[in-house]
Amino acid sequence: MRKYKKKITFTVERTETGFTASAVTPPIFVAAGSIHEIIEESLAKTQEYFAGRFELTRENLRYEIDLVQFFDYYKILNLDFLANKIGMNPTLLTHYALGHKKPTQSHAEKIFSGICRIGKEWSEIVEIYR
Repeated sequence: MRKYKKKITFTVERTETGFTASAVTPPIFVAAGSIHEIIEESLAKTQEYFAGRFELTRENLRYEIDLVQFFDYYKILNLDFLANKIGMNPTLLTHYALGHKKPTQSHAEKIFSGICRIGKEWSEIVEIYR
């Protein structure tokens, strides 16, 4: 079976009961209680959609979530710490997190990149204790 070479983008939104994720092309919609479940369900549904035609993996899927919903879900993140870590004004980051201002594409990328760096650092620290 041939590997699927394109990226499929899912837009993730928070709901009262969890999350939804939808892709336009192909038309796939999933709902779940957590981000982890959204990732699992979207992969399963996408594999089901292309069954017998293409082989798909997690690398074929991409997820987008707006900053307000992201920070609302991950309340554990300290905005001042994150702002300092990525070299951004803490007040500006707070405005983005609360939805008072919309970040530019470069600022959004900077924020998510910083969050990924913090996650990587944390995962490396956790490995020490295993």
